[in-house]
Amino acid sequence: MTTGMIYIYNGPGVSKVGIQHLKKFFEKKSIHFISPKEVLNGAWTQDAALFVMPGGADLPYTQELNGRGNTVIRDYVENGGFYLGICAGAYYAGKNLAFAKGTAIEVIGQRELSFFEGLVEGPTLAPYDYDTYEGTRAAFVEWNLNQKTAFHVFYNGGGHFINPERYLNVKILATYKDLSNQPAAVIECLIGNGKAILSGVHFEYDPALLDATDPYLKDIIPILKKHEFKRMDLVKELLGSRAD
Repeated sequence: MTTGMIYIYNGPGVSKVGIQHLKKFFEKKSIHFISPKEVLNGAWTQDAALFVMPGGADLPYTQELNGRGNTVIRDYVENGGFYLGICAGAYYAGKNLAFAKGTAIEVIGQRELSFFEGLVEGPTLAPYDYDTYEGTRAAFVEWNLNQKTAFHVFYNGGGHFINPERYLNVKILATYKDLSNQPAAVIECLIGNGKAILSGVHFEYDPALLDATDPYLKDIIPILKKHEFKRMDLVKELLGSRAD
């Protein structure tokens, strides 16, 4: 049984909606929303069972954590820790990222954590809109855990991982079945004695918390609810006792 605190990053750039879903997601666990200052302090690494980097916008993450902060996170994982990066948190953990290339919201660059040594590229399924849910989808993904299973899960702006099979420390956990080439949607990276799970899809999102009156959400909510039991089964496989 894994004991310890689940630390969820909550600094500039983090999605407030994402925080609400993570709070529900880990409602039975000991959680702490950790500030950039606390990350840099490093004391949290002594009792951490999991460090979560949520969705949002990754450039503010770099402004707060580049240098000391990323060194603390990287050392924590290498020494047996567990990093979960979702959407922006997954882009942030790639060595290179290319987000919305050629658009007004383009973000292209390198990142220090580099848990995935390759390129994280997106948005994968639809253009992203910071102001609305226009880019949301009920992504159809195939999971390759104890057995293959495919179902729908919330998507909004996430990326995919380019050529993950080239890296010996990387395992593909899920692929986008919506697309003909089925790129990697979720991967696991072994880092020293620890690991990082990076996800382009929001498997932490509970469809019951979504606004059914939103014109961009009303059609996908019933699809997501239909697959809710599979989502929860997946969560337990991914995170073990951290999600019980």
